[in-house]
Amino acid sequence: MTSRARLRPALAALPLAALLVAAALSAAARAGVDVDVRASLEWLTAGRWLAARDTAANPDNAVLRLETLSLDTELRPRLKLELGDLTAVARPRFIAAFGLTRAGGDWGELARDADVAVSEAFLSYRFSDAIALTYGLQVFDWGPGELLSPSNRLFHEVAFLKDPLWLVPGHHLLRLNASAGKSITAVLLVELGAGDHPEAFRYGEAHDDKALLKLEYMAEDGGAWIGATVGAGVHTDPFWGLYAAAWLGDSVMLYLDAAETAGSDAWYPAADAPAFTQRERASERVRTLALVGARYAFEQGADLRLEALLDDAGWTEAEVRRGAATVAAAPTAERVGPWLLPGLELLGRAYLHLALRVPQLPPGDDLTLQVRALASLTDGSLAGFLGLSWEVSDATALFASALVTSGRDDAELARLARGSLTLGVTHAW
Repeated sequence: MTSRARLRPALAALPLAALLVAAALSAAARAGVDVDVRASLEWLTAGRWLAARDTAANPDNAVLRLETLSLDTELRPRLKLELGDLTAVARPRFIAAFGLTRAGGDWGELARDADVAVSEAFLSYRFSDAIALTYGLQVFDWGPGELLSPSNRLFHEVAFLKDPLWLVPGHHLLRLNASAGKSITAVLLVELGAGDHPEAFRYGEAHDDKALLKLEYMAEDGGAWIGATVGAGVHTDPFWGLYAAAWLGDSVMLYLDAAETAGSDAWYPAADAPAFTQRERASERVRTLALVGARYAFEQGADLRLEALLDDAGWTEAEVRRGAATVAAAPTAERVGPWLLPGLELLGRAYLHLALRVPQLPPGDDLTLQVRALASLTDGSLAGFLGLSWEVSDATALFASALVTSGRDDAELARLARGSLTLGVTHAW
């Protein structure tokens, strides 16, 4: 078990945490403060098979050593404590993972790991109906899009592979919410850390704290809204964003979500050497990342979306090919890292995304189908995702998801895996 050093202190802290919570509840009760405690527990277990693509950059999976077979089981408690106007939330995860890797024609030894991670843990105090202050490990998102939210420059997650296993790690945030009636809201976010995944977006760099201000106006009937964001980081140039959505009747919604930054901190394949460089770091060229989409809501509850994503800081087709060739020439950490984590939401410059969700399918209205397709207009690669969820009972659900890719071996969406299959079960208490 490779995470014992982290696991044991976390487990040892549980009795102390329980004692502190009990003391706080007792003191609040004696003081006559309203107390509300809510707790739930979800158990999730899933097995996954992944077919690594045999490429020059990863021949027979010998370089990246992607896990061929894996089994993960997690306990996900959700704890919420309200003491008057003070709210405390904790969402830890207790994880056990096992994996087998086939590389170079041979199976490796069974990998085992155990860990305790915290997705969210924060305190929130409501001064009035209009003002609230929150501090701690949080996930905070917005925007009408399905694939991602460009105007959110704090969270860069792409939701194409979203299934019950998919979880966004929280960031350390100081958040101030203010509102003027129901139509106008303002949120100030000060990011003080990236949680457990400091290098999940851009290779080789420490986390850069940022501040972001978001203003939003929503029509009284909820049929349209528009928001604007502006911010900057300690080592990041200023950025600004805009998002808006409007319902046209009861079924059709049109929306956009965009952001602009000065230059780009991303890694790019060098044109004159087999290496990667952050050539745009000092550039004053404005980078635009924009998502435009249309949504159709069916009367039966199904949801269909078509989105286009444009990123003028993404890699060109020639750079995508050159990046794979750079890794293939000498797969060192200095080359593999920027190739896998360049600091871009998606590698290329233009995409089309189609997403369909159909709930309450027969025979018992307890089956949900999700279909997603992503096409890179940069290099012609494709990825398809299929997800099924079956609610066996009020507490138990079975799920399955499959990924398949198509394209050249060095193309963006096909460069790592030919496909994968996941089977799992969740149970909630």
